[in-house]
Amino acid sequence: MMMRNYLRAVMLIGAGCLSFPTSAQGDTQTVENAQYFLSLVLTDAGYVPGSMRTGIAYASRNLRYGQTASIGGRTLVTDASALSRCVSRILFDISQLRFVFSDRGEKYEQNALTFLKKAWGDDAKMPGTNVEGFHWGDVVSAVQEGAVVSLKFKGAEHSSQILLGDDAMAKRVVYAINFLRMECDPAGSTGF
Repeated sequence: MMMRNYLRAVMLIGAGCLSFPTSAQGDTQTVENAQYFLSLVLTDAGYVPGSMRTGIAYASRNLRYGQTASIGGRTLVTDASALSRCVSRILFDISQLRFVFSDRGEKYEQNALTFLKKAWGDDAKMPGTNVEGFHWGDVVSAVQEGAVVSLKFKGAEHSSQILLGDDAMAKRVVYAINFLRMECDPAGSTGF
């Protein structure tokens, strides 16, 4: 009798373990989980798109002696959602971002979007930041520099920067991005 009760208890415990998902199932490294992680972490993070950095480089090449150009203000990611497998978007608010020009001590500021449109017209492209999103296979590199992640897109002259404020989080973000780069690489199925 005692053995039968013991076996019943073991069977009930075993059945209970099978009916409830384990925490390991939610911790699986998948494209979807990496995209979800980034959507949680990047929203409200600072962001400087590579096109803004290209704009400053462009302005700096055309400055005279004693003149400087820099970026002022702060942009925040407003949407880092996954659109489909391997396709995400990074949208941001640049209303507070401005280009700051200095001419022998005198400063001039201009809204960044206004500057970009003057420099490139209405064709001012911002790789990785359009509503339609980007494919993670189009990311050339992701590098951590302290609490900053530099993200380089195909066709972009300069890397975009994600400003996380925490080295440990930046390390996790780079890991997730590099995971997505490898998993979403169209040539990845070749084994090379």
